[in-house]
Amino acid sequence: MIGIVYFRTDANDIIATGHVMRCLTLAAALVKKGQKVFFVVSDRQSEELIRNAGYDIYTLGTDWKIWDISVEKDFFRQHAANDDILVVDSYSVTGEYIEAMTGFVKTAVFDDIFAEYYPADIIINYNLYYGMFDYNKRYFREHCGNTKLLLGGAYVPLREQFKEQAVSRWKTDIEKKRPVELLLICGGGDIFNTMGYVLENAMALDRTVFGQIRWHVVCGAYNPHYSDIKKISDSNSNVIIHKNVSNMAKLMSECDVCVSAASTVLYECCAMQLPTVFYCVADNQQYDAECFGRDEMMLYCGDFTKEPELTASSIIHNLKKVIGSNERYRYMVRTCNDMVDKNGADNIADELINIIGD
Repeated sequence: MIGIVYFRTDANDIIATGHVMRCLTLAAALVKKGQKVFFVVSDRQSEELIRNAGYDIYTLGTDWKIWDISVEKDFFRQHAANDDILVVDSYSVTGEYIEAMTGFVKTAVFDDIFAEYYPADIIINYNLYYGMFDYNKRYFREHCGNTKLLLGGAYVPLREQFKEQAVSRWKTDIEKKRPVELLLICGGGDIFNTMGYVLENAMALDRTVFGQIRWHVVCGAYNPHYSDIKKISDSNSNVIIHKNVSNMAKLMSECDVCVSAASTVLYECCAMQLPTVFYCVADNQQYDAECFGRDEMMLYCGDFTKEPELTASSIIHNLKKVIGSNERYRYMVRTCNDMVDKNGADNIADELINIIGD
């Protein structure tokens, strides 16, 4: 058994909650297998979600953008043992950082963007676009390393609730179903207020259609535009705000279609067979656009940071396509199904445990 699995991650109103949320999912899978876990974060902005989940946490008091390797190295030198594992999930991580931790702990890195070589024991990229990058060349042909690669849909860290929630949309008559239940979500931050923009444009451009939809708007813990969303909700009885959602799988099962920013949410929508219209709010999400938008498994609408008006217009246009055609709706249900393994968190946890015996 592993002594302790340390998670090094952060969350705030800039980077939102995605990194922390998938670490919490993996932590829950490890705890079920009898492992101890411990979180290490840069500053107090990252604490709330982790404390609410009941895990021990240490706050370094450093800059989340540029990690102070000397401070981090001192912490792990004092607290970690050779039979511990450090799981790193942050775009602030560098190869230099991982190399500095070598000798104190085993290391695993979530690597979504293939930015550089990490001398880690495990590299994790569950994204379906992982094949765009030559991991074998980087980790075996160039460095002749012993890194374990966990790649693709078998390692999507979905929460337990997505395994437990049954759903079937095969016979949904979306052309006649009224009201359509629509999930609107943009992770924990939504610094560009994309959800408010979509709501306002939809109501203004075609209230006949979108005034009849019941909008379920998920406002994450770091959403700086909650007051704007609240004003829209107060003025429209069909706009329902959800905060601190504890069971996203259940909410998804009760909705018919989703509008989301590209993120792990797209994998959750696949698990719940939920037809989805999506957009980007970061450059690295273009990989999701290419992957999930292929063959119109999901409908990609553009980059909100570059063309907000055009993207909002595309969202509205594509929503009408989805809710107006049983054929399209059922095609999207069918193609989303079986894209991910609902046991992905357990699969990663098992690999973390296994590297101790290597």
